[in-house]
Formats: sequence, C-alpha cells, structure tokens
Amino acid sequence: MQNFNSERIGMAASCTGYARVCLDEAIAYARERKAFGKPIAQHQVIRHKLVDMAQRVAASQAMLEMLAWRLGQGESPVAEICMMKNQATQTMAFCASEAVQIFGGAGFMRGIKVERNLPRGKGQRHRRRHRGDHEGSGVEADGLMRDVVAEPGS
Repeated sequence: MQNFNSERIGMAASCTGYARVCLDEAIAYARERKAFGKPIAQHQVIRHKLVDMAQRVAASQAMLEMLAWRLGQGESPVAEICMMKNQATQTMAFCASEAVQIFGGAGFMRGIKVERNLPRGKGQRHRRRHRGDHEGSGVEADGLMRDVVAEPGS
C-alpha cells in the first residue's frame, strides 16, 4: 500500500481544493441570488448547508496539512493517508452536491464550476450508500482496516 501514497495525497489535495471551489462558489451565489425578497444566504437552510460544507472542507484541509507535516518529518502514515483520501473524496462529493442544491437548476448548467465537480452517476451512488455500501469500501479500505486494527509493533 506504500507505493500509492503520493497518488493518494495528490488526489486528496485536489479533492479538497475542488470542495473549496464548490464552497466559495456557493457562498458567492447565495449572497447574490434573491428569493422571497432577500438573498438566499439569509435563509436558515442555506446557511446550514454552507456551514456543513465549510466544516468538512476545514476538516479535510487540517488533516491534509497534518499528514504533509508528518511526511516532512520522515514518517510514513499509510493508514492515515488512505483515510485522508477517502475523507477528501467524500468531502468533494458532498460539497459538489450541496452546491448544486444551493444553485438550484442553475447548478446543472454547463460551464458552472460546481456542475463540473458533481460526480456522474450520483443517483446510483446515493442508492448504494443507503444500502450500506460506502464509497470507501473495497480493497483499499480492507487494507486500511488491517493497519488500523493491527497490534502496535506488529
């Protein structure tokens, strides 16, 4: 699992950046778009969506910075890097989905930044998630869990 660390870190950084773009675009749109006589950013449900997005982006950014520091110190935290990749990809998918919700129909227009970040086949992934399949499942997650539950020093 060690040989894919640089790809995982790169993917995590890209996904965190894309999630930030979705958050920034959604904030700008929510300040500009008016509904019921006031900007939609003043509606509680929109503020909650933006806060949820910001919280996930901040958590992903903090985890990414912590892992970059640990790698700089010469450590090789493989399990944490795998978790970071899963965290960042889920954050990007969540933020893209929420941003499209905030944009409404405009979120599906070609050329809108949040539309480009929206994963294709979202409906299928949504159904799988509620059946119990999580996006982070598979070979990588199995190896990750072996690392997480391994006895120290083994």
